[in-house]
Amino acid sequence: MSTATHFLGSPWLPYSLLFCVVCLALAGVVWLYGKQRELKEQLAAALSAEKIANQELENANEAVRTAQEKTIKALEEQFKLNDELQRTQKELERALKDERQAKQRIHELATHDQLTGALNRHGLEEVLQELAGRSFSILLVDADKFKRVNDEYGHDIGDDVLKSFAEIIRHHLKNGGVLIRFGGEEFIVLLPDTILVQAIAVGERLRAALDRELHLGDLKVKISASIGVATAPQEYDHEETLAIARATIKAADLMVYDAKEAGRNCVRPQLEFESQPQ
Repeated sequence: MSTATHFLGSPWLPYSLLFCVVCLALAGVVWLYGKQRELKEQLAAALSAEKIANQELENANEAVRTAQEKTIKALEEQFKLNDELQRTQKELERALKDERQAKQRIHELATHDQLTGALNRHGLEEVLQELAGRSFSILLVDADKFKRVNDEYGHDIGDDVLKSFAEIIRHHLKNGGVLIRFGGEEFIVLLPDTILVQAIAVGERLRAALDRELHLGDLKVKISASIGVATAPQEYDHEETLAIARATIKAADLMVYDAKEAGRNCVRPQLEFESQPQ
C-alpha cells in the first residue's frame, strides 16, 4: 500500500482537511484584519489630511475675512479722511474768501470816503500810479456856499447834501472819469486821456447838473458848484506822475477861486500849464 493510499484511507483525513481549511481561514482572517487595519490607517490619514486641509482652508478663509475687514476699515478710514479733507478744503476756501473780502474791505476803507463812497486821497494816489505817464485833466468841483447849508440846516443835512452832490457827479460822468472827495465840500474829477477842451465840456455838463434844488425830506436846499479845470502836460516821465498831479490839482484849485470871484456856479479853465513841479 502506497503512502497516498494509506493517507486517503486514514481516519485523520477529515481532521487534516478541516485543519487545513481552518488554517486557510485563519490566514484569510489575518490578511483581512491586516488589510482592514491598513485601510483604517489610510482612512485615518485621509481624515487627518482632510482635517488639516479644512483647518488650513478655515485659516485661509479667516485670513481672507481679516484682510477684507482691514480693507473695508481702510476704505472707511480713507472715505473719512477724504470727507475731512473736503471739509478742510471748504473751510480753507471759506477762510481765504473771508480773508480776500476782509482785505478788500480794508482796502476800500483805506481808499474810499465813507460818507460819499468816492475815492479819498489814498485812492487818488493809486489811480495816479496806474496812469503810467498818460495825459489827464483835473476838475476841482467845489460846492457853493456849503458852510451856509451846515449853519442853517445842521451837519446831518450837510452830509445828505454832500452824498447827493457826489451821486449827481457820478451819474453824469462818462468815459472813465474818476470821482475823488478831496476834502470837505471839494471833489476832484480825474479824466484820463482827456484834453482841455474835452475837460471843459465835462465841467460844464457837471455844473449844469449840479445847479438844482435838492428835496431832502421837507427841506428844499439849493446847490450849485464852482469848477476849476486844468490839464497835465501831454508828455512827462512816469516817475513825475504824482508831482505833475499835484501841480495840476493846484492849478485847478486856483481856477476855483477865479470861479468864486466870478460869482460862483461857473467853470474856469487854466489855459496853459504854468505850475511846474519843483
